[in-house]
Amino acid sequence: MPDKVKQAKEYFVYILQCKEARLYTGYTTDIERRYQEHVQRLPKCKFTRSFPVEKLAACWSSETDYSSIFKIELKIKKLSRQEKLALIKTPQSLAKLCDAHIPALVVLSKNRLDAISLLSKAV
Repeated sequence: MPDKVKQAKEYFVYILQCKEARLYTGYTTDIERRYQEHVQRLPKCKFTRSFPVEKLAACWSSETDYSSIFKIELKIKKLSRQEKLALIKTPQSLAKLCDAHIPALVVLSKNRLDAISLLSKAV
């Protein structure tokens, strides 16, 4: 039986700024779709049903596997609120938190973040 090969594909890990100054961290393979789900407060989006999304605060992409992106998400979730806010201000600093074996993270530009956020206002 052949060994399972880790399948690399594009994943996104993101931080949402929500009502009451709350921050939500998640990951997905389709950031536009997932952002819309949060904004529409779908039943599977429990946190953002309680604390509606204000904007996509930060987002990174990587050609990697599920295990690696999940580790990145956990590292962000373990940060304090102040550390998360600092990460939003300087998103390139996430690379310092990640293990060397995790492929390079690409920071989504402010223009792209704004464009994704605007998609929800057009719907």
